[in-house]
Amino acid sequence: MPTGQRICLVTPNHVSRNPRLVKEANMLAQAGYAVHVIAGRFFPAMDENDQTILQSAPWKYQLVDLRKSLPALGLKIVRKGLRALGPKIVGRSLIASGIAHHAAVPLLAAAASAHDCDLYIGHCLAGLAAVHLASRRTGTPFSFDAEDFHDGETEFSLHDPVESSVTARLQRVALPHCRHVTASSPLIADAIAERYGIPRPTSILNVFPLAEAPGEPQPQRADTTRKIYWFSQTIGPDRGLEEFLSVLALMKTPCELHLRGIEAQGFRQVLETCAAASGYLGVIKFHPSAPPEEMARLAAPYDLGLSLEKPTVPNHDLCLGNKIFTYLLAGIPVAITPTRAQREIAGKLGTATMLLDFDNPTASARMLDEFFADQDRVEHARAAARSLARQTYNWNFESRKFLSAVEHALLRETQQQAEDPVDQPAETSPPLAATAAGEARTNQNAGIAPIKLAEHRVRARVAIKSVLRRTASFGMQSLLFSRSRRFDPIEPGRTLVIAPHPDDECLGCGALLARLAHDDPGAVHVVFVTDGSRSHPGHPSISSRDLARDRREEARAALAVLGVPWRNAHHLNVEDGSPAHLDPPSSQALVDQLSDLLVGLRPNQIVLPLRCDGSTEHDSCFEHVARALRRADVPARLLEFPVWAAWRPQLLAKPLRTARKVHRFAARPWLRLKETALRCNRSQLEPTAPWRQPMVTSEFVSYFLRPYEYYFEFD
Repeated sequence: MPTGQRICLVTPNHVSRNPRLVKEANMLAQAGYAVHVIAGRFFPAMDENDQTILQSAPWKYQLVDLRKSLPALGLKIVRKGLRALGPKIVGRSLIASGIAHHAAVPLLAAAASAHDCDLYIGHCLAGLAAVHLASRRTGTPFSFDAEDFHDGETEFSLHDPVESSVTARLQRVALPHCRHVTASSPLIADAIAERYGIPRPTSILNVFPLAEAPGEPQPQRADTTRKIYWFSQTIGPDRGLEEFLSVLALMKTPCELHLRGIEAQGFRQVLETCAAASGYLGVIKFHPSAPPEEMARLAAPYDLGLSLEKPTVPNHDLCLGNKIFTYLLAGIPVAITPTRAQREIAGKLGTATMLLDFDNPTASARMLDEFFADQDRVEHARAAARSLARQTYNWNFESRKFLSAVEHALLRETQQQAEDPVDQPAETSPPLAATAAGEARTNQNAGIAPIKLAEHRVRARVAIKSVLRRTASFGMQSLLFSRSRRFDPIEPGRTLVIAPHPDDECLGCGALLARLAHDDPGAVHVVFVTDGSRSHPGHPSISSRDLARDRREEARAALAVLGVPWRNAHHLNVEDGSPAHLDPPSSQALVDQLSDLLVGLRPNQIVLPLRCDGSTEHDSCFEHVARALRRADVPARLLEFPVWAAWRPQLLAKPLRTARKVHRFAARPWLRLKETALRCNRSQLEPTAPWRQPMVTSEFVSYFLRPYEYYFEFD
């Protein structure tokens, strides 16, 4: 291997969030290569961990700021516009596909192009797109390390048509030109080879250097309480922790659950709620994040490590995360869930691992109780974990495969010009107008092209409207902030939230609800005026009765997340779509129902949608509440929040002028709970077959996941 050859590794992530890249960079530097790392910087909480790594790194680095720089902000706007155009338009160009996937791709590609090297290695899909673009500009060969199965990495990549299209496009175009491809598990390597018709990637596990192992085996503690450990970059929902609490609740062995990582906003409250619901009364302790090289040492004092992958998406079913190998290096046994990849490796780990079945928490709890009750078995499992780490599952052994792949890539003879990605005319997309004109000439007789052109024009108009709406919204947010004052929502007495439809309470005041329920759950009541049964007009397979039932259950789940007891939910069961068209007797009956509730609850403050919200049903509900207040003679304070007016910011101009007060509630500490509650409304946020689009788009939802909720108070 010729020393001094230059290798550039590229990732959109922080270096501290990409331990695999750090291990590769360290190993390449030790082998005599001149290594340069280009990484992203977008999460200030990770800066300290980054600096811990960078200060002692034996390689050079460049951090690309993806937060507030003008180019980054501009690319984020371009990304939203491109995604609005749809997969057919975005997929015509490699650069457009890259930006549609991740706004940082051009910045990473520019940084890589400016660095003179002999081989690029991309990490993550954005890194693959960046090194492919850099290769086309400079002629430098590139490789890819697939840490995940990107086609099924998340629910978003599976179900969003633009994301699934650009994910496939970027890999289909780039992977055949890679000098080598590596993957983080055997099943991911198999899936990539089968899907894209390339030679099977080299499988390189997420193991760690033996130097990071604790010095001596940890002695057994005298106390009988068992400490169970889980770590990740982020402590958040859908990671298996909620389900594991049900297992802990059924165990006879006293246990503590220890979690390490950056807490997702509001998730601590979610976990505490789940613990209470499951009956787990033990300790849940949160620990701060730490550099990757410290993870094995930090895991060593615990009795059991958890790897709780859930096969909800293909990537989770195929991957072997770094948790398993961290625990082995720490010398502690591992409890894993039976995904395909983890079932496969369980047979190789033997007594050092146990399979947890969340479908049968009673059996899982009994299995753990039996394990902890047998001290000889525990000691044998710890010894097996240490032995496996030292003999097989460590970076000292696995790195040889990576080094061999890199050497092979650098020594490989230059391919013929037709196979070189620099001069591939097929990868260069023609201008959109020329493409459309060519299609029109080809298909004019069949009448296909005029339809396609019309679709393109519609998508272009939608994209322009989206950009204009976001620009107007940004300006309105600035006006709201300057006009408003910070708001402490705590008032003595009860709060009554009026939701014209199930989900309005989550959209408009979900963070406020979570805050109020956190302080006094019994003092918060929610009224659902309509049954939500008309949200899918014309759907071929869902009846209004089914929708009403589903939305009621979704509302129950959402309130549980926010901490509002279900007994405090009141359903008036007005038919969806009818409040603005009720005949006088029906209208009076609705006023009477609301009035009786007001008299019975005597709320001190009422929170409801804005009186001029841009929805006939929201406006009508406000009128009925106003009439009920006059009839009941309840001196409650009215706080009004925008829903549709948040989507159409021009509707907020009049309330800004006429409101006596505008209140600004700091929603950030409660946003995770709010988002989780919103996601409970699956009938609205997820496509319902055979329809391919959800009723509520992700762009619409994004307007309600901002740092502040605003409330208007009128005379």
